Amino acid sequence: MGSILLSPAGNITHQVYMVFVLGGLCAGAITSMGYLLPTMSPFIGYIALQDNKVFLGISAMALLSLAFITASARLSERTLHENFTLRIRAVEDEERFRRMLELSPIAACVTDVDMRRILFANQSYAALFSGLLPEQVMRGDPKRFYAQPEEYAAALEKLACGEKVAGKLLELAFSDGPEGKKWVLATYLSTEYRGEPAVLGWLYDITDRKQAEEYIQHLAYHDPLTELPNRMLLRDRLNQALALAECDKSAVVLMFVDLDGFSRSTTLMGTMSVTYC
Repeated sequence: MGSILLSPAGNITHQVYMVFVLGGLCAGAITSMGYLLPTMSPFIGYIALQDNKVFLGISAMALLSLAFITASARLSERTLHENFTLRIRAVEDEERFRRMLELSPIAACVTDVDMRRILFANQSYAALFSGLLPEQVMRGDPKRFYAQPEEYAAALEKLACGEKVAGKLLELAFSDGPEGKKWVLATYLSTEYRGEPAVLGWLYDITDRKQAEEYIQHLAYHDPLTELPNRMLLRDRLNQALALAECDKSAVVLMFVDLDGFSRSTTLMGTMSVTYC
């Protein structure tokens, strides 16, 4: 109603001025549908009732402007509503994602792509590095935990190039002693964390299996009583030496030592023979 009071009847200058003023106010409040119609409608009706073709044209232009602004307002409102809904879903998805990782029995961590720092790690990841405090695990670049940091860097480079990195055997070395050595099967995925590009790492601990394999291999090539290399290991090393000599066009020397009374812990009398292969 204020626009009507500020526009004296028959004064075309004030009428045009108020059309632009109200149009600007409505454009500024385009996201509020409840503001547009109550603001423009009374003034448009007021100038339309003036007994003048010019005023009738002004009211038609104002009505057309109101229609365009209303259509834009509806589109903006729909867009804002969709963005708000997507934002809520993203937050809910991120929370579900965090809960899923936190409850996973497999070590998992999320690393920042640019800064190479750990953004999130579950309890299984912290437990993987036994002997270290959670604060020590979360601090700094995770590559310091790898026995061969270049392998970890190469895996991230492949991931950045769009290649898959799954089931990669990596050795962890984060402290002195046997407890500071772990073997894992690592899988890395590109993802987003809190709107920023990140890398999700899954580390499946196979240390026990790796140690069992090494122990079985040791039993296969060593005598269980004396822990000395057996005939199978001799044959394996001899085949390797022969293959290398063939490539290098060189010779292999094989020396046999015969020990008398080896089993009785007495003075050893032996004979030696040398064979050239």
